[in-house]
Amino acid sequence: MNDSEKSQHLDLISIDVGLLSFMTAVTIFINGLLLTRFDSYDTLIKVPISFLILSMLGFLFSSLIIANTGENIIDNKVNENKKHLLYGYAISEYIGVYLFVLSIPLAVNVITSDLYLRIVTILGTLFGLSVYQFMGFSILERHFPKTHKIFAILVILFGLILFTTQLCNFYFIEFSVIFLVFILFITYLGPRKDFQ
Repeated sequence: MNDSEKSQHLDLISIDVGLLSFMTAVTIFINGLLLTRFDSYDTLIKVPISFLILSMLGFLFSSLIIANTGENIIDNKVNENKKHLLYGYAISEYIGVYLFVLSIPLAVNVITSDLYLRIVTILGTLFGLSVYQFMGFSILERHFPKTHKIFAILVILFGLILFTTQLCNFYFIEFSVIFLVFILFITYLGPRKDFQ
């Protein structure tokens, strides 16, 4: 890797780390607002707050992993750099983005009883996720070239199921746990070349 390529990679890394740090701050801010709004925590709000906390940690640790690749670039350790970037981006996408985006309608479900706002939030969330995933913007397609549509549909279905089960208070915790296991599963397998 020549000096120009190293410089380009380091610039990209600094942009990505900046964005992930910003997203960490956003999730901390939203968590702070939610935590100060409630005196006691029902399970219906504990799950969205837990998702936001995990999302915050996903953004935080992925920014640390990606930031640490700078030294690998300088030392021409291309294989180590690639592995770190793959896992850093997988953690930021699946744990950071997906948990953050799907926690928003769940938090709105608890904060307001207004059905219109609830419906607008879930429809906007699912529409945005659909565009993001099916228009090729998500890294899901790169990680799972043959099965990405199935995983994308599962994420959207989980979003709808979590919203509905929370609204009805019917197996909400169980579906939340299944969703978290699914997210951890794709986070672990996504960057692995032997799985694809």
